[in-house]
Amino acid sequence: MRHLIFIFLLSLFTQTVFAQYQSGKVVYKVIPPKSMMEFKDTTNIKNIYSKKAFVNAYNRLKTHAPNMQLVTEFNTKNALAKMPSMMGVGNHSELHSAAIRSGFHREYYTEIEGNFQIHEFEIAGREWTVRYDRDISSWEITNETKEIHGYTCYKAITPIKINGEEIDENLEAWFTPEIPFRYGPMEIYGLPGLILEVRQRNFIYYATEIELYKKANDIKIPKRKPILHTEYHGEMKKMRDAFKQ
Repeated sequence: MRHLIFIFLLSLFTQTVFAQYQSGKVVYKVIPPKSMMEFKDTTNIKNIYSKKAFVNAYNRLKTHAPNMQLVTEFNTKNALAKMPSMMGVGNHSELHSAAIRSGFHREYYTEIEGNFQIHEFEIAGREWTVRYDRDISSWEITNETKEIHGYTCYKAITPIKINGEEIDENLEAWFTPEIPFRYGPMEIYGLPGLILEVRQRNFIYYATEIELYKKANDIKIPKRKPILHTEYHGEMKKMRDAFKQ
């Protein structure tokens, strides 16, 4: 409890110190799983073509991950995270496949006050705009600390969800109250400070650049009307079931 009180007080202090900063940008890179087994255990997959598909996907990810990055631009109210265009860098379809596996294929719009996100992405040959109403109360902040880019960061954990359902595995995030913006990579946000590192399902996402600006930037909500995430997951389930037949 003491470390939570300290983080709260530190957050209030840094909000005063950083009040001159109205916006910023952080660039994230990704380290894929170290082995094929960590990426996907195919031991019980009998279909040889399915096994080969996972191996190919892992190889594409390992090949293209060093060139991929996700840029999160933010202000005090909202944020937009997306992968910059990589036109002319390698095979486009392989890059897109690697981006999907890393989670970098989506554009993530986050609104702090409304506590929701809108994801825009292409998958299964279709453009999707999906709204997620987030529950950030599941974060558990620990007293573990480490230094990243000169900032003291605290470890926080929360259950991982796949297709809207929790699994028996935690996501680990390292955030710094010294930069009092509540954003991070992809769909990960809601901690009392900027998230500089995430470990999730054998992937590591880490900040390489941090910039803070005194002038607020303008981040607009996506124009397309979103569907609810429950509807999206329902559509994906139908596609998976049809594929199995």
